[in-house]
Amino acid sequence: MKNPKKILEYTKELNLLYVEDDKSMQKRSVEMFSNFFDNITTADNCQEGLDLYNKSSFDIVITDISMPKMDGIELNQNIRQYNPSIPIIVFSAWNDSTNMSACISLDIDAYMLKPLDSSNLIDALYKVYLKVKNNREIFKKVWYWQTDKFIINYMKIFQN
Repeated sequence: MKNPKKILEYTKELNLLYVEDDKSMQKRSVEMFSNFFDNITTADNCQEGLDLYNKSSFDIVITDISMPKMDGIELNQNIRQYNPSIPIIVFSAWNDSTNMSACISLDIDAYMLKPLDSSNLIDALYKVYLKVKNNREIFKKVWYWQTDKFIINYMKIFQN
């Protein structure tokens, strides 16, 4: 098991989108997630989750699969179109190979069965923590590289 304190140092600042249609499950999960995240936004279905995702900035998405209107697989497909690297964790009450295969093809970071096991959740959050940390480091390098390139080009203009 990973060190929960180390995970907490990083996850507290992350913005979580949690999509779950079962209100009692949503309430219990939010109580558990609040130990790891300060910023939790909930959606009661996948369409609402997608609308929230498109309007805000999230670092991680956790979603159920089986929901009315749009399922979690379709939600994840839509999110992956916008951001192929965002960490996504999927919860399911069903050990279904079709859903698992779909999640694998979408490069889902973790597929977890309900009821949630806290040690498995900590392992999944650690994996997500590493991915977000890596994504941010890559973003910084690209940003600095583009900034340096801009400054060099700007200086060339003034030299001519």
